[in-house]
Amino acid sequence: MSDVAADVADLKALLARASRPRSRKVLSAELRAAEDEAAALAAAELEATVLAETPPVAPAAAAAEAPSPPPPRPLPAVTGVVVHTPRAINYTAISSFGWDAGEYNSAYVTIYVTLEGVGSVKDSVECEFKKDSFDLRVHGLNGKSYRLLKDNLEKDIVPDDCKTIVKKNKVTIKLKKVKGEFSYDHWTTLTSKKGKVEKKKSAADPMGGIMDMMKDMYQDGDDDMKKIIAESMMKAQSGEKTEPGMGGGMGDFGLGGV
Repeated sequence: MSDVAADVADLKALLARASRPRSRKVLSAELRAAEDEAAALAAAELEATVLAETPPVAPAAAAAEAPSPPPPRPLPAVTGVVVHTPRAINYTAISSFGWDAGEYNSAYVTIYVTLEGVGSVKDSVECEFKKDSFDLRVHGLNGKSYRLLKDNLEKDIVPDDCKTIVKKNKVTIKLKKVKGEFSYDHWTTLTSKKGKVEKKKSAADPMGGIMDMMKDMYQDGDDDMKKIIAESMMKAQSGEKTEPGMGGGMGDFGLGGV
């Protein structure tokens, strides 16, 4: 058995034992690459064998005028070997889904995706998790492939502890929250309104992150919410030593005067 064939056998055995979605995805990709390499090697070996077994054409006897050379002898058709080349997959974007941040100090953010009959292609459902993103892909459901990608989550997650649950007509994704010093992170939105660079700066400055959240709540809130936030910020200021140039309005926080 060649090294490539041995690799294919080992990868199939590992894939049969793997249970984690991330492990199965990595093993499946490696298996497809090894199978493609094995098929290409088999095709090359078969072509070399055919060429070696084809007898050479005897040279024509010398004559006053050399005849036209005979047409090249066609090689036997090579059958039984198929070399697969990867094709780009056209995905239908999943635009409708639900999500739940959970109660205070809950460990997971839950995503709900409804797809009729998705349970029939359970083995073709995969979800890749990274610290600030998830990528759900469903292949071959009623002749289509579907995708839900969110690559700028509001908070970081723990990829190895995230889960994908496939039922008859629904896919549930559970994103494991990062636990802080006292509790799990609290999510107010699924994806961040800031760019990734801004989000990293906020994470490096916890108080800055709180201020950013207050600003978002103020800007998106109604008049009552704005009044409550403004009063809270003013009370917080009054408990500190007043410095020159510090007033009592929300303008000091970049939110406009109140």
